[in-house]
Amino acid sequence: MIAVVVGIAAAAAVLSGGFPRRLPKPKKVRAARRSRSFQLPKRHDIDLGVLASEVATRLRAGMGVERAWELSLERSGLPARVPTLDRQGTPRILIELQNQVGFVAELKAFVTGAPRISHLTRVALPSLLAATRLTWQTGAPMADVLDECAEGLTEAGEAQSAREIALQGPKSTAKMLAWLPLVGLGLGIMMRVDPLGFLLGTGLGRIFLVAGLACEVLGIVIVRRMVRTAQTEGAIGRAS
Repeated sequence: MIAVVVGIAAAAAVLSGGFPRRLPKPKKVRAARRSRSFQLPKRHDIDLGVLASEVATRLRAGMGVERAWELSLERSGLPARVPTLDRQGTPRILIELQNQVGFVAELKAFVTGAPRISHLTRVALPSLLAATRLTWQTGAPMADVLDECAEGLTEAGEAQSAREIALQGPKSTAKMLAWLPLVGLGLGIMMRVDPLGFLLGTGLGRIFLVAGLACEVLGIVIVRRMVRTAQTEGAIGRAS
């Protein structure tokens, strides 16, 4: 009788999955392991206003020019260069960032995780470099000049952010209007009107097709130029 009871209990344990099983790993642990397996280097933009203000604060605290730049650049996440400054008193890493132009340079910076150069940073960087050269050559108080640069860069950054927010609506509208011809073709095909047959198979249709493509390309070029003008209008360092 005891053997029968033990057998029934064992069978019930097997059927109900009573044997110990490995608990599923939490989602956070699985996500962390997946992220460690392959992860692109994180990139960050440079806040030139904060950088200039920090250098000015260190100079007022009695620190040397090169040491102040070295610590401030390191805190900003920029790679170190030896020496930190060139012969004109300009940080060498900032000169390298200014020369970082072209597709190959951008691809290399993306792979290595180098700092991202935004439009505002690229526009403001020459002004900051010019200020450092001027103070180094003339002996002007660098802390005061950098503070003025930081104030101007902060105001320019706020204005640039306001412009970007204001342009989101026009950009979205332009994109929607650019896709409308394809949407119209798709609707025509769904309604079995055969718009492609008219556009490609008749003389009048070819004229309309060429005119439509020309207007589409011209509209995209004009909108992009208007957006670029709105983005750079009044920005610091803009060529007059």
